[in-house]
Amino acid sequence: MTFNPSHWLHSRSGGNTIVLVTVVALIVSACVTGSHPVGPGETGGAWRATLGIASTLLTALMMQLTNKSYNMLRSDTALPAALFTTLMLAFPALATSPGPGMLLAPAMTAGAYLLFSTYADLSTRRRVFLLFTCTSALSFISPVFIYYLPVLLLGCVQMRIFDLRTLLAAGIGTITPPWILAGSGLVALDDLPRPDFSTPDISIEEPYTLTLLGVSALVIIAGICFTSANLIKVYSYNAQVRALNGYYTILFLATVVLTLIDFNNLISYLPLLMAMTAYQASHFFTTRNSGRHNWIGIVILMAVSWSLFAWYTWIFMPHAYVSSPTVTYP
Repeated sequence: MTFNPSHWLHSRSGGNTIVLVTVVALIVSACVTGSHPVGPGETGGAWRATLGIASTLLTALMMQLTNKSYNMLRSDTALPAALFTTLMLAFPALATSPGPGMLLAPAMTAGAYLLFSTYADLSTRRRVFLLFTCTSALSFISPVFIYYLPVLLLGCVQMRIFDLRTLLAAGIGTITPPWILAGSGLVALDDLPRPDFSTPDISIEEPYTLTLLGVSALVIIAGICFTSANLIKVYSYNAQVRALNGYYTILFLATVVLTLIDFNNLISYLPLLMAMTAYQASHFFTTRNSGRHNWIGIVILMAVSWSLFAWYTWIFMPHAYVSSPTVTYP
């Protein structure tokens, strides 16, 4: 039987193999850069790398589960998880020294899964309440979650469940965590999370920062290109699948905008950007899977990520001296 590279890349065995290899690569990167600063103001550690890799796998799992449950890609492909974990190799510090971004990615992909279950069903407002309550509660860990509350509200519009009661459920869910914490005296009113779009404070002379900006630019450009290429195909789907894909597009574009207006927290948005770019790339390659040379584009994307991984792990970090990177976690 002739080996078909494209079929293998989309298959479950191929996807699992790629994910396993990327996890091993992230562990190797954690070991190689363990004595060096691998994140803004942080150093590597076994427990941090474990948490980061677990978060990466959880995000990949949610992407696969979402596609399997709602058939968004019109195909049972393992490519979203494989591409996401591979993109994570482009900047291993995201997983080996995780920050709020490694909480944002699984939270928003899990939130999308819950949101999709409400499509055209007005009896699911309790799930809307739960979704906004959890997102609001997570804002006490990082304020970046506040910015996704309007995105989730747009998601309710996409799911065709937006009305006054849905708006009330979202509003009550949003104020419930701060109401409980402030009312019980656990959190002072001045300490409640609030938007903070400060003036960008970043030094492009730092090698670490240049690497971060380069990877972010590549991910954003690739995501925009794949999203644009998928638009016409999405219009051919039924109303529900269009709505689900539309929300993922909104989530991607909103995250791109947030990287521009909340530039100091760029590293917090990068894992979610990688997840959405991986999805859009998977959509592009899945709808063109009938082509004989479809696998070439996938391999090129993966090769770029592996090249950046090699640069970061064996060339840049072992010889870089980063005393105090200017991009900081919130």
